[in-house]
Amino acid sequence: MTANFWVDKIELSMKKVFLLPLFVILLAVFSFDAFAISNDQSVGKMGERLEELRLKRQEIRDRNLEKRQMLQENLQENREAKKEQFKGEAATRIRNAFAVILRRYNAALLRLDKISERLASRIDKLKAKGVDTSKAEADLAAAEAAGAEAQAAIDAAQTAVDSIDTSSGDVRSVVSAAKDAVKNAKESLKKYHKALVLVTRDLKASADLRSEEGEHAN
Repeated sequence: MTANFWVDKIELSMKKVFLLPLFVILLAVFSFDAFAISNDQSVGKMGERLEELRLKRQEIRDRNLEKRQMLQENLQENREAKKEQFKGEAATRIRNAFAVILRRYNAALLRLDKISERLASRIDKLKAKGVDTSKAEADLAAAEAAGAEAQAAIDAAQTAVDSIDTSSGDVRSVVSAAKDAVKNAKESLKKYHKALVLVTRDLKASADLRSEEGEHAN
């Protein structure tokens, strides 16, 4: 089978890229402004915890990046030694097809991270107002763990894509491995998104309960 056949097959299987209904989460997040206090000088414990988790994630990512750079250098030396021009061009086309998808996944991850940060801020404000946010705090920590898994899955997919070399003996298995890695990254992003949706629901429920308590008190 030709390289074009593999490119077409990959592009067809990845055509339906994960679209995140971010506006649902954003709408819910902004709705909490009616219940959140306006004191921006308050120190948020959940925000600090989120920052610590994010720093740990960055350390892991930096190590993965270093390993990937070493792998790329070794692969580059190997390609220069044995690949033919036609096969090299085919590998580039296949990697580029996956690269487009992974760029979208990285952009989606960044948007979800920003939403996570906004949710942490809402938790701190509601908590300072006396709202019970314990469930939201636990679920946000779980969501952050899901975000770290999504980051790791995207990095792993990038490594698998970088490993594609049509000068190797078994091109089909290499491309298949990259395809599976990209699919796993997509599923990890979905889990991260669902975890943040759960936190949004937690906060809405806490805010609604606080509002009902205020009405009864009046």
